[in-house]
Amino acid sequence: MNTVRILLSLAAHHNWQLLQYDVKNAFLHGDLDEEIYMNIPPGFEGKRRKQALVCKGVTALLVYVDDIIVTGNDEREKHEVKQRLATEFEIKELGILNLYPNRSKPQVGEAKEEPVVDKRMYQRLVGRLIYLAHTRLDIAYSVSVISQFMHDPRELHLQAAYRVLHYLKGNPGNGILFKKNNTLPLEAYTDANYASSLMDRRSTIGYCTFLRGNLVTWRSKKQNVVARSFAESEFRAIAQGLCELL
Repeated sequence: MNTVRILLSLAAHHNWQLLQYDVKNAFLHGDLDEEIYMNIPPGFEGKRRKQALVCKGVTALLVYVDDIIVTGNDEREKHEVKQRLATEFEIKELGILNLYPNRSKPQVGEAKEEPVVDKRMYQRLVGRLIYLAHTRLDIAYSVSVISQFMHDPRELHLQAAYRVLHYLKGNPGNGILFKKNNTLPLEAYTDANYASSLMDRRSTIGYCTFLRGNLVTWRSKKQNVVARSFAESEFRAIAQGLCELL
């Protein structure tokens, strides 16, 4: 993150526009085992330093897992960087930099300093949300998080549950639509974060399965063990998704 802050400082100083991209299926693009040698591309100038360094104007590309920042003083070069990325990877253009890394979900921990709330009331509320999540995929993650505090609910957890209710009130029609499709008979998609739990640093996985293009099963849950890397967390999510398919 030090590198990120340095780049943000340079961009602010030089009034550079910060653009953000997200690489889809980033973990399918693994490192090569063999050594690779290359020549400096045309137009670049080599620098005499201990480490290899080449320059062409000022364009910076910073990568953190699958989140990318592009900035600099050459608009044409920044556009070319985006085009080259798009030819190699499926990227999502997120526009002007807003959040980096691209994490918008607030984290909820034990909150021992918060006031205690009525346990039975909290359990009834979360239980109903769990039941509702059987037809509302969009609240599966949030319900999975707040259900972890049934034994000792605090004011912070209750407010998080109320936020789910507020979201449901504002989006009452986001149910499941079943329709005739000519797609593959059975599909599954998985995803995972890394060390998201503030209590034990376990990761959260999610998967969903489609039958003939219709969503039939899904789940969001905290992993049973502590993953030692982002890749391990992703592989565990894939394993869960495959088990659901089988």
